[in-house]
Amino acid sequence: LNGLGKKPFCKELAECNYSTPCLCWFVSALHRMDLDSLLNALQTTQQQKSYVRLSERNVVELVLKLKQLGLFGEELLHTINGKEYITTDRLKADIAAALRQAGGRLELTELPALVGVDLVHCEKQAALIVAESSGTALGAQGELITTQYFDSLAAEVNDLLQVCYPGMFAADGDGLH
Repeated sequence: LNGLGKKPFCKELAECNYSTPCLCWFVSALHRMDLDSLLNALQTTQQQKSYVRLSERNVVELVLKLKQLGLFGEELLHTINGKEYITTDRLKADIAAALRQAGGRLELTELPALVGVDLVHCEKQAALIVAESSGTALGAQGELITTQYFDSLAAEVNDLLQVCYPGMFAADGDGLH
């Protein structure tokens, strides 16, 4: 038993006695609280002046432990740099933005460098974008292609035809003259 009269929660660290706030104590407290209590505790904590700071490593360990306990599910993803997390919804939005910025055509292998998440997660979200697009996006041979790309390609071909064959196509779009 520790100084608080409680059995230590920490099974990984046999010497854990809660003499200082540790990750195991924090996770144990989170596990016993409901969401409203957690939100109230967060708000109270944010309003207080902090004397103890969590290091970046401690925060990563905390998030990993919370994921192991199933509190975040599978929707929280680790970034490539190892210092950030991103939700699957945010990743999907970032991929869609990168696709728009690329003009509607983007290789899947370029996504990890653009959004900072492993290729496996990028491929899953790209497949969701295609499935939810109602035919405006498709995946073909490792690329995402949208109707935006085909529209710009058609406009480029039209411009090229107008330059190479002036007067051959009517301006009203009726066809050949």
